Parts: sequence; C-alpha cells; structure tokens
Amino acid sequence: MYSIHLCNLAPVITFKTKVMEIKNSPKTVKAPANNCNPHLTTGKIYEIECLVYPMGFEIINDRGFISFCLFEGCGHLNNGDWIIESYE
Repeated sequence: MYSIHLCNLAPVITFKTKVMEIKNSPKTVKAPANNCNPHLTTGKIYEIECLVYPMGFEIINDRGFISFCLFEGCGHLNNGDWIIESYE
C-alpha cells in the first residue's frame, strides 16, 4: 500500500511511472458528538491543512497546534471516526 503526504502540493499520487489525481479529496471534517480530547470541540468543523492519503490528515486544533488525525479510529476522538463535511 502506498501513502503520500500532500501538504502544499498538488494532490497527485505516483505509482511507478503512472500519475493519478485524487478526485473528491476531503476538505473539511467535523468532530462527532462523542468524547473528544480537550484540544478539540465536539461538533466543530475543522479545515484539513494537509491530507496524508489514504489514512489521515492534519488539522489545526483549538490550541493552535497541528494534530495528525486518522479518518477512522482516531485517538483524538477516543477511537471515534471523523465526519467528512465537504470535498474539494
């Protein structure tokens, strides 16, 4: 399995010699109504600062720091799943 860090780059994945665009990549996510860690707000929508395809992303948390998050089973949400709010 390949993963790629897409911070400040065009959303492109390279597999050997082929290039594939990531279509409909997530743009914003929402913290679900469960036990969030203190640096996140339940129900708040966060902009994805950096997509780490296919498993996670980075956001700026409520304390102003970067948090790496997993789409599913995220430790910041006590192993909960993020809700994708919008796509590019």
